Amino acid sequence: MGRAGHPVDGPAELALAQVHVAYGGHVAVDGVTLRVRTGSWTALIGPNGAGKTSLLHAVTGAVPATGAVTVNDADLLGAHPRRRARHVALVPQRPVIPEAMTVYDYVLLGRTAHLSYLAVESAADLAVVSDVLERLGLGAFTHRSVQSLSGGEQQRVVLARALAQQTPVLLLDEPTSALDIGHRQHVLELVDGLRRECDLTVLAAMHDLTLAAQYADRLVLLDGGRIAADGTPADVLTRRRIVDHFDADVHVITAPDGGLALIPARRARPEHG
Repeated sequence: MGRAGHPVDGPAELALAQVHVAYGGHVAVDGVTLRVRTGSWTALIGPNGAGKTSLLHAVTGAVPATGAVTVNDADLLGAHPRRRARHVALVPQRPVIPEAMTVYDYVLLGRTAHLSYLAVESAADLAVVSDVLERLGLGAFTHRSVQSLSGGEQQRVVLARALAQQTPVLLLDEPTSALDIGHRQHVLELVDGLRRECDLTVLAAMHDLTLAAQYADRLVLLDGGRIAADGTPADVLTRRRIVDHFDADVHVITAPDGGLALIPARRARPEHG
């Protein structure tokens, strides 16, 4: 079965072809075609309502979608939810955590995709859960209620549940939006370390453009449900694009480590004196 974080069926590539999502008369994702290579980190960026979350939910089957979504050529849109959950795991922005559920039991839910109907968890399943809890520094919280933990600790628990699924593709929906800068860095470093160690394929919706530029190999800018730009952080994060798609004025600078950072710029400074 392997260690937590290591995909049961080995590494995989995620491919989307002409994916379309609509809610009533509103088109949220409009014909997106995207190939996320094995072991890479691709960040979906864009203004509010651009279609980032809807695209992730299309991959997981949480919303109806047309087109094609495949992992190593295995069709996900037509797959049974349990089978789909063996290929992709989602860390949602606002996870639903049952009241009074312990950390251990919540992470154990990640093994559901690997169990047959009415089966109980095996010793191997329990070993995966124990392993992921230790790897994410959650061993001391095993019997604590998830709701009793801090925001940063809860985020690690939600990530632990996703890693316990042992899928080759990890989806992140604004995984650090409710965290302070220290906890943001800690969670993203955890993901990046596991990605490199386990050859995970990561597709993440990220609203912090500087963090997206620092952690992702590739940025895909969505606007109006369509891809407006696709490439390296340096290719995508130009001042002109930020103005056009976010209606924001920024300075795009190169950090000492070679990464990009975006600093908001005042459009008009008040005069003094």
